[in-house]
Amino acid sequence: MEGFSLNHAERAALTMTTSARNAPLMLALTVAAIPDQPLVYSIIILGMLLEFPHLTAVSHYLRKCAPGDVESAAETPRRRWLAQVDDNDYR
Repeated sequence: MEGFSLNHAERAALTMTTSARNAPLMLALTVAAIPDQPLVYSIIILGMLLEFPHLTAVSHYLRKCAPGDVESAAETPRRRWLAQVDDNDYR
């Protein structure tokens, strides 16, 4: 991905987007388009079951390859606000 010059967050988003499939929608369309084919439905469901460990492994790899601290990069304004609210509750 050197030609695209993406930063780590953009590269992670692109990787997760292209890795994930919309299997429930695919199953619904397949049932409508090819009725009475339980083998095809089973294969799509098997793909759904394999997708979650695959995405977990990809997520772990992306966090491992992340430059710097991933947790601070994932900090959002809402998280900062929640942390501030929690700090104010104890004063």
